[in-house]
Amino acid sequence: VQGINITDCTFTQLGGNAIMLTNYARQCTIARNHIFEIGDSAVALLGSTGQDMMIGSQATYPAYNLIEENHIHDLGYYGKQTSAYFKAICRRNTIRRNIMYNGPRAGVNFNDGFAGGEVLEGNLIFTFVR
Repeated sequence: VQGINITDCTFTQLGGNAIMLTNYARQCTIARNHIFEIGDSAVALLGSTGQDMMIGSQATYPAYNLIEENHIHDLGYYGKQTSAYFKAICRRNTIRRNIMYNGPRAGVNFNDGFAGGEVLEGNLIFTFVR
């Protein structure tokens, strides 16, 4: 996908992840959503490398996405290795000005350092690892 916007929505009482961008996802915006009472993670970005062995030459990973001004709380009802924001095998995404609280593990999980360039700024994150 490229250039999709998920804005001003409510996600609640979902048994799994609320929003997940996988593989080629570019210039997407997830903004001003209310995400709560979620079974697993609220926002997850997940890429793959296949036989590429973490080189990233196939561009099968999320990049240049914006996650901002979301209100995320009360998550991880079923999964205990969850986060308000989870990323694995992605690069250059911006996570800013979100409010995130009440989860069983890390509020933000940078699973790996693949390709770098992630920006985490101006977020209010509290009451995790409980």
